[in-house]
Amino acid sequence: MIVHYYEGSALAHPGNPPGQEVTLDDRHKTAWRLFAGAADYPGGQRNFLFRAEPLGPNRHLFMLRSAEPFPGGAPREIELKEGARLNLEWVMSPTITASAHAHGQRGKHMPAPRERWPEVVASRLAASGLALADPQDQEVLEWTSVRHVRRKKGRFTVAQFRAAVTVSDPIKAAAAWLDGIGRKKGYGMGMLCRVVD
Repeated sequence: MIVHYYEGSALAHPGNPPGQEVTLDDRHKTAWRLFAGAADYPGGQRNFLFRAEPLGPNRHLFMLRSAEPFPGGAPREIELKEGARLNLEWVMSPTITASAHAHGQRGKHMPAPRERWPEVVASRLAASGLALADPQDQEVLEWTSVRHVRRKKGRFTVAQFRAAVTVSDPIKAAAAWLDGIGRKKGYGMGMLCRVVD
């Protein structure tokens, strides 16, 4: 399956007020401005993925991807056929779901203990039509704790992963390429990026 999409990047200030740490919400708002330009998206429908790489305290590299054209986005394509091998890198918040005790309540997402990260990664990839080429060959490049929004005290563990994967389900893999994997995709998580050897 060949996936057609648009991708672009920009160096930009992450959007935090002077002297305050960058939050996920700051990056989210900056990515929206970069994607939408002057356009108005009714209902705030987020139809793009992004990733923000800090290059210094006042500069981030924002990478954006969408199934539709956007200012600064160039047409791209990727072939995702069953058995294809890809070297990928992505950022996500490794979480697990704690079961709810009360009848009818949904489970709560909680940070996964560090020793469970390989299991979480394998599970998220499998749900996205991808399998680890070698389960022992996944890397955690770095991890940190970030605030979601300025007015709340909660923090999230965010980790950058790298692994060689094979495509097990091209349709799910295509959806993951355009929609990302895991949670908090609207805040810069889950965008799969190819690593060129």
